[in-house]
Amino acid sequence: MPRLTQLDDILFPVEEHPVFVSAYADTKERRISVPNKKALVNTRNYRVLGVVSRDYRLVTNREALNLAYECCGQAFPETKPAEWAVQASDAPQTGGYCYIDLAHNSAQLDFSLVQANKRPDAFGPFIL
Repeated sequence: MPRLTQLDDILFPVEEHPVFVSAYADTKERRISVPNKKALVNTRNYRVLGVVSRDYRLVTNREALNLAYECCGQAFPETKPAEWAVQASDAPQTGGYCYIDLAHNSAQLDFSLVQANKRPDAFGPFIL
């Protein structure tokens, strides 16, 4: 199945909509509201992403990304926001969920005090 790997494809707008059921009685259709449920809809292609409870708090991928940038600053206070960049993004074609990786653009963890034969690969700070 194709994947969404470009950030622009993952940062689509989402809206909440009420959920209804079509019920038939004597060949007459009635639309009945489904209590305590709402649909999350990708408004770029009008695909339903899922049905959730009315109390569900929607956090868009864009909002989550902004929170991740804030998390980077809190977890690594010696860094500046401009030093962080999206390293990778991935979601199924349905867009029902996604993963976005942020990585620091230059810093690497210092393992110079670790014996050479026990030294791990060097990675910089990152947030998944």
